[in-house]
Amino acid sequence: MKPLIITSSITLALAVLLFFSFYQIQGENREAEELKQEVLRRGAEEELLQKVKILKNTGESELEIFDKLELNKDTIVPMIERLESASRSLGLDSEISAADEVEGGFRLSLESEGAWRGIFSYLKAIESLPYRVDFEKLALSKSGSNWRLVTVIFLPK
Repeated sequence: MKPLIITSSITLALAVLLFFSFYQIQGENREAEELKQEVLRRGAEEELLQKVKILKNTGESELEIFDKLELNKDTIVPMIERLESASRSLGLDSEISAADEVEGGFRLSLESEGAWRGIFSYLKAIESLPYRVDFEKLALSKSGSNWRLVTVIFLPK
């Protein structure tokens, strides 16, 4: 009978030890999971921080570009020169007959004469300016073999 009591006591002691070991391992597992979540959270924060730094760096250059696109007294002259250069490169005889600063923007009066392809390409170039372009007047007429374009555009500030 004594060996049965000793065996039973040892079995009970091992069961209690196993029970406590199970809870200890489960607690350590919870702690490990919490640490894992913390590492993942910090990794996500670090990744977000890197993205913010990249965005800040690229955002500054984009703001500089945006400032250059802003239409004002300093940027209207180079824009007019680009329009004149574009018309010459398209083989057109062009003239910007008026460039006035009016309330809310600039009004340009353009006259061009040349081949249909050049006139059409010039209109597309005007429309593709990096500014909002409102066509207030647009007249096309044919004069012999050439086409004549008379247009007034408004460029809001």
